[in-house]
Amino acid sequence: MLNRYNGNVEPFAKNSTGTNRTIFGDTVQSDDIDDNLNTDFKRGWEIVGVNDNPTKQDFNALAYTISNLISYIYQQGVPEWSVGQKYYVGSRCIGSDNKAYKSIDGTELTPNVGNDPVSEPTKWELDTVDISQFVDKTTAQTIGGIKTFTAFPITPSTPPTNNYQVANKKYVDDNIGSGVVVEANSQAEEDAAFLAGATIVIRLDLLTSYTIQLLLHMDGTAGGTTFTDSSVNGAAMSVLAGTSTQTTAPQIGTANMETTSGGSSGLYTPDSPALRFGSQDFTIEGFIKLTTTSTAGHHFMASKGADGSLSSWYLALLNGGNMGFMVDNGSTLNVSASFAAYMNTTTWTHVSLNREGNVYKLYFNGVLAQTVTSSAVITENTGNLHIGRWNYSTANVNNVKLDEFVIVTGGVLRTADFTPPTTPIG
Repeated sequence: MLNRYNGNVEPFAKNSTGTNRTIFGDTVQSDDIDDNLNTDFKRGWEIVGVNDNPTKQDFNALAYTISNLISYIYQQGVPEWSVGQKYYVGSRCIGSDNKAYKSIDGTELTPNVGNDPVSEPTKWELDTVDISQFVDKTTAQTIGGIKTFTAFPITPSTPPTNNYQVANKKYVDDNIGSGVVVEANSQAEEDAAFLAGATIVIRLDLLTSYTIQLLLHMDGTAGGTTFTDSSVNGAAMSVLAGTSTQTTAPQIGTANMETTSGGSSGLYTPDSPALRFGSQDFTIEGFIKLTTTSTAGHHFMASKGADGSLSSWYLALLNGGNMGFMVDNGSTLNVSASFAAYMNTTTWTHVSLNREGNVYKLYFNGVLAQTVTSSAVITENTGNLHIGRWNYSTANVNNVKLDEFVIVTGGVLRTADFTPPTTPIG
């Protein structure tokens, strides 16, 4: 048995210098195979006179040309298609799309020549394996290293009759036996359930059907004034003076939003039907960091309504020390709870307000703080949606830092205690 050469196969006399190797039948040297595979090469030693001897250069040329072709095969494996090459039934080549092709045409008298395999399907076919070699079309069959048709996970409803018949796939292993099915509302709950021995965990939070109507990651550069809505709506955000992205210590991503001009700063976007809650379920949530622990002013996360109108809703930490969701300044609906445990200027707090049916749930850092059942109608106004400010007044509004702010409708993000997000939403 011959061994493969353990190295790079190269043509004979490749490194010849000067004219020690010349083109067959000529006096010049060339490394181009097209030059060497010439008419004289095809005539062979006929080019040498009866009483003459072949030269050293001719022998070098002969060996170089032959070994060059062999070296190319070692290098390429299967040669590329060439417009001038004659092919016959069963010939193989590589097309310009780097796929292997097999000639289905060509005889000694009429070879397959000049027909590009990529564009001539009547002359060539892809050189693929015929699976009928391996799988019996009409009966179930067991093959070493290949799952049988009758064993898990593939079971045909009837014996297959062709190569591509659809089979039924089992989604539960017959050997799984009995187990424990657990519902979870977060990745943390899912991980804990599996560690506790659960066999199947159903993520209820991922089954909820909702639409993200506004998503502000607040990413950017220090002092930036570009705020992008990454939701399907792509709402245009207008930026008031004293509002920018800051990169000192964002909660998530590269930056957070910060206001420095009180109620005169913040973001807003025009009203749209997507931002009206009506009777549908919804969630408003995001991270907030206070700029002062004083309860003399308000810290607004969001509000919606015409400027100067109390016929609106807002999510805010009010000067009394309660954080919550108010409709018509609290006269129609007040879902709030004490924020005393989070009154500092050093840490971020995640606030999430969710309405499912007539039940409102307010969470601080993933822990339920207040539940209110109310059929109160949220005022449907056409005012702007404001972020970090109050639509009614600029007075008594403190500066605020916000990050990863989101509004969803048609469902809720939170139904029970949860771990606040640590990566961007969406």
